[in-house]
Amino acid sequence: MVKAISGQVDNFVSIAGAVTFPGDYSLSNTPNISTLLKKGELLKEAKKDIAFLIRKNEDGTNKLIQVNLKEIIDAPSGTADLFLQKGDRLKIYEQERFTDKLTISVTGAVREPVEYPFDPEASITISRAILLAGGLKSEADNFGYVIRTNPQNIKEREYIKVNIQSALNTPLGIDNIKLQPLDELKVLDKSSFSDVAKVRVTGAVRNPGEFLYDESLNLKDIITLSGGLSFGAALNRIDLFRISMNGNEATRTIVKTLEIDSTLQNTDGTGLEFELQPYDEIIVRKIPNFEFQKFVTLEGEVKYPGQYALLNDNETIFSLLKRSGGLTPEAFPEGANLIRKEENKGLIVTQINKILEDTTSKFNYIMKDGDLLTIPKKDNLVAIITENTRAIDLYPDKFLQTDRINVAYDDRKKANWYIKEYATGFGEHASKRKVTVEHANGKLKRTKRAFFIKFYPKVEPGSTISVGAKPSKSKKQKKARKAVDWGEVLSNVFQSVTLGVTTILLVKQL
Repeated sequence: MVKAISGQVDNFVSIAGAVTFPGDYSLSNTPNISTLLKKGELLKEAKKDIAFLIRKNEDGTNKLIQVNLKEIIDAPSGTADLFLQKGDRLKIYEQERFTDKLTISVTGAVREPVEYPFDPEASITISRAILLAGGLKSEADNFGYVIRTNPQNIKEREYIKVNIQSALNTPLGIDNIKLQPLDELKVLDKSSFSDVAKVRVTGAVRNPGEFLYDESLNLKDIITLSGGLSFGAALNRIDLFRISMNGNEATRTIVKTLEIDSTLQNTDGTGLEFELQPYDEIIVRKIPNFEFQKFVTLEGEVKYPGQYALLNDNETIFSLLKRSGGLTPEAFPEGANLIRKEENKGLIVTQINKILEDTTSKFNYIMKDGDLLTIPKKDNLVAIITENTRAIDLYPDKFLQTDRINVAYDDRKKANWYIKEYATGFGEHASKRKVTVEHANGKLKRTKRAFFIKFYPKVEPGSTISVGAKPSKSKKQKKARKAVDWGEVLSNVFQSVTLGVTTILLVKQL
């Protein structure tokens, strides 16, 4: 057992700050400040004329004692070398804490803008400061400014215009002034004295975009820079929108419409050397109603299957079937289906047989780009999904690998007949209300119910019959019902009868 020392340990002193070995030291081995300084070892950047000894008073407050370390080091055990007490802390600071960090900076059109510590012993002139910043950029202006801040009041600023080029060419000249602490040399950029005007071209060009304006830029240039006219561009409709400014009056927008030929020359004989102005907007229009061919695909039992281009925006299924030569003798129009890629609509239920009977049928849809119409061969089979049926009792596993059986179509028979005849009836978990028939064209039919009579869906050639399952009940739902308290029931009945008789008597009295 190692017992803990009772009470607070306070027989120590500490040193912190600009020393090599800061920390706590035993008071018994460190009686005075000079001894503590030897153990802590002052750093060379330590400020020796000012340090503070923090002493804790008996009432818990602190007493701050300023000491001169240089006097203590020069005369150990002298009057300045105070004796230490329990808990004394000696705080020593670095010299830079008492010195302002003054800098000069160079900004603007120089290669490497820089902020540099100010050296009072070195003469930093404009030319030297620019060298420190890597020299001038090519777009640098001949003039700049020295922004001078008063170190005693940083809110005071003086702006001194300087000739940068003269300072560089004549280092000993009057323009190469000496910089002072907190000075900022700002080299101006020639581009800052000009507006960045642009010209934009959009519409039927290959690479629409914006271009910086220059007097040398004309209409032919900007069409060439934008990749030229795209296929379908209207040569007779190039609109140019321009801002019209007249002194101090409000601006207004004017438009000029140009017409060109295939050689990009203006048809009025002026050519395309049309001068542009800042902020011009050029829009090249497309030929009205211009669009590329739109294709649909016919597959299956038509005489000429394949791709067909739509001849107009309202071409229907019947029109395409007619162009494809019509259906083959093996076609099964009742099973046709239409897949539409537009907006990912997918399967669209259609009935080709009704379209062939009446071209005004609602199923005679207008075809869209990317449509796929498939006409299958005749199918006299009906598929039964074996899930939730008793087919497993009749058919071996090898016949149920695809989870369905295919049987002959029997005219006028409904779904329940097929399930009983070929799948040996409904399974234990089957829901007779969820019998569904999917016809070959994708149309779905399910069992309907009127009172207690079920009307099963009709089956057509190529249909698929499936049986849904009953909803599973949770354990809470399967709990036994609470036993009926017949005494409580009779009591409630008796109270109701008594109340009724009392009401009748009161009515007679009134």
